Amino acid sequence: MPAFGRTGVLRRSLLRACVIALCAAGTASYGQNEASVDSITIKVGEKIHVTFTEDGSRLIKPVVSSSPPSEGASISVELVKMGMQRTLTVTNGYLKPISCRARFKVFRRTERLERELGPVAGEQDSMMSFPDPIEEIEFFDFRLQEG
Repeated sequence: MPAFGRTGVLRRSLLRACVIALCAAGTASYGQNEASVDSITIKVGEKIHVTFTEDGSRLIKPVVSSSPPSEGASISVELVKMGMQRTLTVTNGYLKPISCRARFKVFRRTERLERELGPVAGEQDSMMSFPDPIEEIEFFDFRLQEG
């Protein structure tokens, strides 16, 4: 076993930072079209809370946080692995039903599967299970429904 010391730790930290920066740059350049401008992405094992700016029935300018907001409506999204299945839980903190579109990244596939999600009733939870090994989900085109 080689002894790394301070220099080895610094090199590994610098390498890790470069890899993270390259991955982030690649993610940011993916799907730069109108649909994904106001998008959020969640990976397996994450739980996020999202607040939006309302623009009529559209929800735009998402702000992602790891903790729920102290005031105002938001949605919570959690993607967990249970055996071979992935379970997506969406909690709608708005009074009206909410819907969106989603792109699913499946393990070992290059194409992304796209579909409509929702609506999730106002102030309710919705759960979906997927048999495929979903790695991440990009949500976009958030809309409040009349309900």
